[in-house]
Amino acid sequence: MGKAALSNYLLQSAVLGLIFTGYGFGLIDQLAPVAVIAIVPSVWLAAHGARARELLDQAARDQRCEQRLAGDDDADRRDELLGAEHHAGRQRA
Repeated sequence: MGKAALSNYLLQSAVLGLIFTGYGFGLIDQLAPVAVIAIVPSVWLAAHGARARELLDQAARDQRCEQRLAGDDDADRRDELLGAEHHAGRQRA
């Protein structure tokens, strides 16, 4: 959870810095306060929406992998799915 919060904070800081400071578009003095109030929450929502989608995609991938592993009794297939090589010595023996 802490990594996601830090990532979102850094992303928002970078994007808003590029929008409002002289390093980017320098819009801080050119936009009305209402426009600034609209941009900041939009960036926040976009960053959090992207992170939520990423977490949902990861959960779906994890669930598919667990389902494949649960239905597979073959140890070699399990090793292939997990990318494990620790059973390679057992196969040669």
